[in-house]
Amino acid sequence: MAAMVKEAGIEPGKEFTCSKVDDSGLVGYLYLPLTTGPHPVVISVGGSEGGTGTAKASGAAFAPSGAAILGLGYFGEEGLPEKLELIPLEYFQKAVDYIEQHPDLDGSRIGFLGGSKGGELALMFASIEPRIKAVAASLPSGVVWQSKPFQKTSSWSYKGKLVPFVPYQRGPLFEADEKWINLYRDSLAQEELVKEATIAVENINGPVLLISVSKDHVWPSTQLAQISMNRLIEKSFEHQFEHVVLNDDHSVRNNGHVVIGKIRDFFRAKLVDKPKSAE
Repeated sequence: MAAMVKEAGIEPGKEFTCSKVDDSGLVGYLYLPLTTGPHPVVISVGGSEGGTGTAKASGAAFAPSGAAILGLGYFGEEGLPEKLELIPLEYFQKAVDYIEQHPDLDGSRIGFLGGSKGGELALMFASIEPRIKAVAASLPSGVVWQSKPFQKTSSWSYKGKLVPFVPYQRGPLFEADEKWINLYRDSLAQEELVKEATIAVENINGPVLLISVSKDHVWPSTQLAQISMNRLIEKSFEHQFEHVVLNDDHSVRNNGHVVIGKIRDFFRAKLVDKPKSAE
């Protein structure tokens, strides 16, 4: 179970506790509401920045939704891989196992939240793990990308094999300005590789919320999120799904409160207000 460290406790003005998690090789923090459990729980991950900074911030931001938050690092932290390269998806399955064994958490109501590269991860992991019952992916990608910065291998692995990925292709758009967003746009021209690396989001076992921005300067998040949206439509996805496009850039500096509000409302409706016995 989670190790309750000395600095853990009730944060000023908040209605939850925070404890460090170092069980089963997991690196992160568990935010638990003070209400009676077992609580639905959202696994939250950051993007290509690495470390656990986003894990800490997401706990404080989303625990007020009524769900517990398990904020995880997955690279760039002591005890984790150094680089965002061939990260084993089994690591996140250990997180689900941990939740199922925790007396204060409800293993039948697990969500997954990720932003940017973590949004790619959220869609990828939920597509192979049926115990995830709701997914919120902000500024995500509907295809798997090469690891960063330029190791020509996948960002993710599963069962000892790399997950199919789109390699970076330095085409005319990127050569003209050397902006990351145009590296991704050039790379999307590799149609067969994109097809192979497209995430099978239709296998997700619950509702999906996609949030993107129209002025993304890092990667074309609206185009990348729409890949998943189109696939959900094409495959007649049986659960609710939505793609919200905001007029903002990758930092979401003008609409951060909107994103937080939509994600809180989503998990409140799909996990918190859903009875434990409901399927």
